[in-house]
Amino acid sequence: MLSLKRGLLMLLTLWALTSSTAQDVDYLATVQMGTPPRNLLLLMDSGSADLWVGGEQCRSQAGGGCGNHQFLGPQSSSSFADTGDTFQVTYGTGQVTGNVITDNMSIANLTLPGHTFGVATQESVDFSSNQTPFDGLMGLAKSDLSEQETATPVESLAKAGLIPEAITSYKISRLSDNNDDGEITFGALDPAKFDPQVQVTVPNVNPDGFWEVNLDAVTINGQDTRLSGRTAILDTGTTLFVVPSADAQTLHAGIRGAKSDGQGGFTAPCDTKDVVALTIGGQNFPINPVDVAFTPVNAADPNGDCVSGIASGEVGGADEWLFLTIPISRPDPPGGRYHSSHGSIVQQQHINRGVRRLAMMTGVAPPSKRVFRSAMQARLSLLAKEVQPAYELDQASELCHANCTATQTASTASAPAPSVPYATQTPAVTSHSIGLDIESIDIGYMGTVKIGTPPVDFRLLVDSGSADMWVGGEGCQSNDGGSCGDHTFLGSNSSRSFNASNDEWAIGYISGLVSGVLVQDEVSIAGLELKGHKFGIALNESSDFTLVPFDGILGFAKHTISLQRTPTLLQSLVQANLIPAPIASYKIPRLADGKNDGELTLGGMDPHKYKSKTLVKRKNVNKFGFWGVAVDAVKVGKKDMHWSNRTIVLDTGTTLIIAPEADVEAIHQAIPGARYDGGGWTVPCNLTTSLSFRIGGQSFPIDPRDIAFYPIDEDSTECMSGIAVGGVGPFYLDNEWLVGDVFLKNIYLSTDESKDEVSIARLRSES
Repeated sequence: MLSLKRGLLMLLTLWALTSSTAQDVDYLATVQMGTPPRNLLLLMDSGSADLWVGGEQCRSQAGGGCGNHQFLGPQSSSSFADTGDTFQVTYGTGQVTGNVITDNMSIANLTLPGHTFGVATQESVDFSSNQTPFDGLMGLAKSDLSEQETATPVESLAKAGLIPEAITSYKISRLSDNNDDGEITFGALDPAKFDPQVQVTVPNVNPDGFWEVNLDAVTINGQDTRLSGRTAILDTGTTLFVVPSADAQTLHAGIRGAKSDGQGGFTAPCDTKDVVALTIGGQNFPINPVDVAFTPVNAADPNGDCVSGIASGEVGGADEWLFLTIPISRPDPPGGRYHSSHGSIVQQQHINRGVRRLAMMTGVAPPSKRVFRSAMQARLSLLAKEVQPAYELDQASELCHANCTATQTASTASAPAPSVPYATQTPAVTSHSIGLDIESIDIGYMGTVKIGTPPVDFRLLVDSGSADMWVGGEGCQSNDGGSCGDHTFLGSNSSRSFNASNDEWAIGYISGLVSGVLVQDEVSIAGLELKGHKFGIALNESSDFTLVPFDGILGFAKHTISLQRTPTLLQSLVQANLIPAPIASYKIPRLADGKNDGELTLGGMDPHKYKSKTLVKRKNVNKFGFWGVAVDAVKVGKKDMHWSNRTIVLDTGTTLIIAPEADVEAIHQAIPGARYDGGGWTVPCNLTTSLSFRIGGQSFPIDPRDIAFYPIDEDSTECMSGIAVGGVGPFYLDNEWLVGDVFLKNIYLSTDESKDEVSIARLRSES
């Protein structure tokens, strides 16, 4: 704990901004900017990290000016200077774009000369309206979140030595108390505002730049609700207490007189006396019942029912976002045959897999198995004589293929895929996220899904290159006569809600066939519950699936390529009004980063994961049910390759970048230290040269660590390249690339089946 003296405290008065219902909604403070200094009223927000005010030339997105506000610019401030950089920040209420500038700023009597922040040149209607009483916004989250890529004011104050530490403390006022005692303190805590006997200091558990704590327990009137294991993001910019639907039901079941409003929300008696409390760091923090009874349902009856201040995550406006992420642990990379393989063998395995997937995704026949065996034989022949006996050709050819996507082979399902309309007129709902695991060295990504009654966790391989969902069934048999391995299985013995049909299905994967029957059962993913969802259980599996670390596959390609001919998981979630659109968004983790921060988001994009000003939306150019975009340009380092007609197919189930021979050769000729070993390309393991794609006018570079894919051997300074030769079709398409995780680990990817659209953005952690 910081030892405090009263003289160190820098206090800023905080006013509550009221809504028409006379509830506490937002909190404002006055900051002085420019020369001469002028007062601007700013919204204080712990859930964002950018500071901006309206610029003198600001325009509303609706047309006209930005309302009756105070503005900043060269006409009003002699110390105003434009940096030439631009910014774009997206909030729940709309978007703000503008220029990054420097100017003098004074906050709580502390002056920052030449502070870097933004002036808005365009604002959404919600910000530009005359009804909006503030002139800008000050973000108080960590600068990791900054879209302007600037230090926050509190960080700048600490760096300038004006406050002892980058600490921000809040006393939020309650309008009904009539005290107007709100306060922000910079650099310390104000001991006049809290009881030190109940103070706790706990770690921030949010990796993205927000403020989040673990909840030890949640009680109602002292009774444990058994909702331990939750975390809470603390956000001054959010009014309500937003929780997953199941938790909301549990909480309201403990509040006397609370009930569902029939539309996904809840009410509670306006005079409720029930106390909900959060236990954090061993200390109990009760919520005043007047805050649970948020606002009267009927303004004329303030003593009747009130809208509850505790809201379900699946309820609210289209712009109210809540991301429910299932935490997962990352298994250590296995020490088995794959991990100890020679780098060239590993590379060829991924090339073979990538070429087969490219064939599937471009609608052409794949090369024969003889071609793949020949390629692997050629790689084996290049190994040192003493190394070659360690490999058997069949093993090397098929290694690590069990997690590959389906090729469209046999399916005995007879009914056509049903047409499921997208719910364009359904109530707006939130998007939801689950964690993604890393399989081996970034060659597959798994999420946990709960299936059955009682619900059981299944680890499923998340795959943008297939459209079907299946898990192993009870009694599953491998094609070698044994069982289907040490996995979790589904059937009537384990699930009371399990309902099997006589409809059969079969999917041919690169490593073999999987077949079974269609079933219906309860499926829960990221807190979203589907009743009687139809999917497959496998009764027969290729032996290659026996040892894999996942229990099944969850496909996110377009429903038109479903071999089970059933609505996909995304379609079913849309049809049930659980998500607003069939959108799947991916933040692919990188094992080397050690963050295990992968995430799959359903129904939307998680703005915490990407830089909004880098977001591009492109029409899907793939006509075979997968996801692809056109590329404007390709660069190696600073060298423009002058390729303007390339298209890339984006596939989470592919590891490498697979491209035509001429392109791969040209790329490596531009990489210092790259070498052709007779079967593939190597690069220095300490590579510093990047490859980048320009898509939709935005550059997306690849971290050199991803190009230096895999060491040739344990002690080598040379690595196999993550960019490899591959092609399909009678003429080998000279402009079609298959782009896997070597690229996808560097971007945020989102696919929207209803719009047939692909969105790509740079990650927040990227510069």
